Amino acid sequence: MALRKLDISLPEIGEYLNNKSTSNYKDLLAKHANILDQLLLNLQKMRSELSDRINFLENNEALPVESVHLTAEAEEYLFLSDPVPQNADLKIRTKISAQHLSTLADYVTFNNHVSGYILDKTAFIAGKRPHTKYFYQSFSQPFDSPYFFLKAAGSYATIYFEGIYCSYGKPYVTMLYQYLQDNNLQAVSDLYMTSIRNHWVTNDNGSYLNKLSVKVKK
Repeated sequence: MALRKLDISLPEIGEYLNNKSTSNYKDLLAKHANILDQLLLNLQKMRSELSDRINFLENNEALPVESVHLTAEAEEYLFLSDPVPQNADLKIRTKISAQHLSTLADYVTFNNHVSGYILDKTAFIAGKRPHTKYFYQSFSQPFDSPYFFLKAAGSYATIYFEGIYCSYGKPYVTMLYQYLQDNNLQAVSDLYMTSIRNHWVTNDNGSYLNKLSVKVKK
């Protein structure tokens, strides 16, 4: 009963009772101490992820919309999907997105639902609507994965807008492009379209809140 309170299984207990020794007893306890250590690490990681999400929601309740401004942004850690073909149809995009979320579950305990697209810089600087290169999820902590991508710190031209990007995003891409032209700024990164308020917090897709940004220099 004492060993079961430590969540040691009946087969393990039975094996030990048939092979009692100081060494075997120590090994049995050490094995479950290691299991508890890993459980504590996972719980601490999950708690940190929840705190980050709560802080994110609190800090993004009253953002300025439909005006471009420069912001100094810190490094951000992104988990990328496989590349999205330029002319991918909805079926292919959905398949890539679903696989992306499935893979993500192997690396994080809590998906904070801060998602987005990386949009092609080349088309943007040519004055065209940029196509999607990757889907991503954003996190406040780095992680060890071949899908990890470091979004560099720096000065970003940023605009917030409401609605679904695929339906409402085009004029805001144009506004961002015109802002760079008017202020003699050069885009030095792909564009990042981040969904800040989405289907996880509202059923009205017209009230979705998005952040469109690009790293710039003079």
